[in-house]
Amino acid sequence: MELFNFQIEEVQVFFLILARTLGVVALAPIFGAPVVHRIVKVGLALFITILLFPVVPIDGVVIPDGLGQLAIGLLGELAVGIIVGFIARVCLIAVEMGAQVVSYQMGFAIANVLDPQSNSQMSAISLFQNMTAVLIFLAIDAHHWLLEALAESFKAVKPLSVVVPKEVGLMGVNIMQNLFVAAVKIAAPGIVVLLMVSLLMGIIARTVPQVNILIVGLPLKIGIGLIVIGASMLHFSNEVVKLLIRMRFDISTAIRFLGG
Repeated sequence: MELFNFQIEEVQVFFLILARTLGVVALAPIFGAPVVHRIVKVGLALFITILLFPVVPIDGVVIPDGLGQLAIGLLGELAVGIIVGFIARVCLIAVEMGAQVVSYQMGFAIANVLDPQSNSQMSAISLFQNMTAVLIFLAIDAHHWLLEALAESFKAVKPLSVVVPKEVGLMGVNIMQNLFVAAVKIAAPGIVVLLMVSLLMGIIARTVPQVNILIVGLPLKIGIGLIVIGASMLHFSNEVVKLLIRMRFDISTAIRFLGG
């Protein structure tokens, strides 16, 4: 059977590729932002699928006869895309976590603004560092890495050949561990300096009770915190680049695992 000069098997493979691409676009940084309309996301996934379809190796892909088996295959392809997109997404989550800790120490716990990327409330410091991380993401062409990983995934994991190994759980734990470590490294300058400021204010409050430490301490911590954030921007940029390079490695590792 043919449809617009395509074999029905080729049309089915096209939708399998589209399912994996949709999983990546739905969660990947920038592409999967809530402010991006769903129609735009679907259109982008469709456009990427059209570009990938001629180069995806479909030799040896056996299309199941049953509709139920084909639906399970589509879910498997969607899961592969979601895993790739999620690994990329956790990079910005690490930046947000680290910045949120520094914000709390500065006293910005309730001074929240709307983040256009996640469409949620976050502190001004988190928003600033999150947007800076997005710019670094674009500057080093990490979005190209993501699209390259999507294309390479079809070589390692052909359509309908997804395997879920036992190590996938351990891989998830390692990714979350790296996320926490990266968040701590990003926030380390602010955490250390503001902790020392809090300790110093505690000593002053005990030795000079006449000083209203709450009135003095709040603007002092904000001012020092802003100075530290500005002075540590080079450290922040280096850590974000390392995190994105780690993202590329984790995506490749995940694809190899899923390919069996």
